[in-house]
Amino acid sequence: MKKFIVSFTFLVLIACSNSTSEVEIGRLIVPSDKQPIKISVQVDEDASSPSLINLLDSIRILKLSNERLIAEITKVKFHGDQVFVFDQIAQALLIFLETGELVNVIDRTGRGPGEFVKIADFAIDPAQEEIVILDQFNRKMLHYDLQGNFINEIRFTTHARHFSIINGAYILYNDFNSRWGETNYNLFISDSSGHVKSHLLPFDKEYKNTNRVKLSYLTDNQAEVNYIGHYSRDWYKITEDSIWKAYEIDFGELNAPTNIVHDRFDAFNEYAHGICYFFENENYLAFSFFYKNQIQTKYYDKKRRAIINGLTSIPHVVYYNFALPVKATWEEYFVQVVDAQQYLDLVKKYNHLELDNPELLPISNTINELKHDDNPVLILFKLKSE
Repeated sequence: MKKFIVSFTFLVLIACSNSTSEVEIGRLIVPSDKQPIKISVQVDEDASSPSLINLLDSIRILKLSNERLIAEITKVKFHGDQVFVFDQIAQALLIFLETGELVNVIDRTGRGPGEFVKIADFAIDPAQEEIVILDQFNRKMLHYDLQGNFINEIRFTTHARHFSIINGAYILYNDFNSRWGETNYNLFISDSSGHVKSHLLPFDKEYKNTNRVKLSYLTDNQAEVNYIGHYSRDWYKITEDSIWKAYEIDFGELNAPTNIVHDRFDAFNEYAHGICYFFENENYLAFSFFYKNQIQTKYYDKKRRAIINGLTSIPHVVYYNFALPVKATWEEYFVQVVDAQQYLDLVKKYNHLELDNPELLPISNTINELKHDDNPVLILFKLKSE
């Protein structure tokens, strides 16, 4: 693929050789066929927009075993016939089969080999067939096989909060903290040994000494990493050798001002801000944001270049899913996490209706079998490609 180089003072040049000992700064490599797309979003949905219900192709459901109870699912990854679930509160990574059967739990806290002080993030390295866990406080990556058996660990020279692995390249996100004062960039590209090859996106000077709310800013789909910075509306794509702005999300009059520094999450209650949980498949985008202290989720049809209307007049609790943030993708499916107790409360509220749609029957049956203390349920749904 042909690429041209665009000069920017705030971005960096990806290292041209793995053997270089210096990190070059000053330019941005952009694929020539990538131009940003502007996505206009109305917070209040427009009934004339395409309906999410009409675009629904299929739904699958995964009920996770109760053998190990989960406090909160903050990240989900799929690989082969396995599902990897990160419980941030319990500081544990749980490995399930796609049938919901528990395989293993990685939860060894400590400072010794194979132990961690705090899991900040994890990724799957498909080339090496390994799980990689980021220990934020010890600045190390712990490697396990796909069954959860410890292999080795590698110290990293930079602080990181989130990371992804693309074609062997580690793309790390550093949420600036004054404790790591030697670090001045949001993103790094490193090899698996911890050697930093490139620095990307310097921190905004205005924010360096403020207590910014920390949200998730990195997601990936095996080929690219998605990145949106603090209170930004620019959606970047990153590969092992390129970075470019793919989308610009525009809330119109509800765009948060860009010239105001704030320390409180509720400072922008009257604006749409804090874009998070952003995922993409071949035909659609899914992303969430905050407005008046509530999280909203929107879907964007890439072919029609239109926001999809998620509202429905049918009072069925299954459709409650469409308002939830997307937590992962698997093939062409978007994946959402449903809390059992919350779902049962909705069943009681809406007096759960049985519908004739055969796609909804497995979910209806599972909902009827749920108990308040069950583990969360994963809902996978696919939208039509045409």
